[in-house]
Amino acid sequence: MFEIKMTIEIPGLPEALNALAGSIGGQAGIVTFGTATAPVQTAPVAPAEKSYTLDELSHAGAALIDQGKMPQLCELLRRYGVQAVTQLPKEAYVPFAGELKALGAQL
Repeated sequence: MFEIKMTIEIPGLPEALNALAGSIGGQAGIVTFGTATAPVQTAPVAPAEKSYTLDELSHAGAALIDQGKMPQLCELLRRYGVQAVTQLPKEAYVPFAGELKALGAQL
């Protein structure tokens, strides 16, 4: 008998499954898939904070520029002490994304 184990990592999938499980069951938890055909619901956990990539932030900033919001974007970058999104430290991505959303960015 052979046993094959496979791990597939898809960014954002655990969060999406937890959100789906929470909306169906009224309470978010971790959904795991084993050898059984049905998912197993485990203890509820706090929802994970959405993370963002440099690419997502860059596209959102470019969209704001297209909307004529270059001055607001430059001011936001200045407040973070950088001249470009590429200079942001990773720990600033989430709060920066929140401020981009406040300016009208779609993230």
